[in-house]
Amino acid sequence: ILHQLSGYKDDIAGGLMASEYMTIHQDMRVEEAVREVRKNSENLRSLYHVFVVDDDKHLLGIISIRTLLLSMPSQKVTEIMSKVLKTLRVQTKFEDIARFMTKYDLLSMAVVDKKKVIRGIVTVDDILRMLIPDA
Repeated sequence: ILHQLSGYKDDIAGGLMASEYMTIHQDMRVEEAVREVRKNSENLRSLYHVFVVDDDKHLLGIISIRTLLLSMPSQKVTEIMSKVLKTLRVQTKFEDIARFMTKYDLLSMAVVDKKKVIRGIVTVDDILRMLIPDA
């Protein structure tokens, strides 16, 4: 999944977000999701969570990799996912993202459009790169 990111400023979600992220379908079972992660994870820079989507790519939930690996293989991913309580919009400012991720100890957050379709993610790595650009 590649999105055009060059048009966004560096200090907003659109400029910070990674266009490579892992989604799994809501109808999958844990064993299928784990296979999908194994198959596609080498193409990802960071992988803290998988995002659960429906047929139209609407964001429904999130599952940590730890939760996915420790769950029973026959469980549905919808049984183990957490509802996404907060998402980012492309124009969300860096300071707001950093504050929210810090307050709730989040490793990644989804950037969605008006229809709740996931467009990218911002990770804690992205935040650290903004805070310490020369590291």
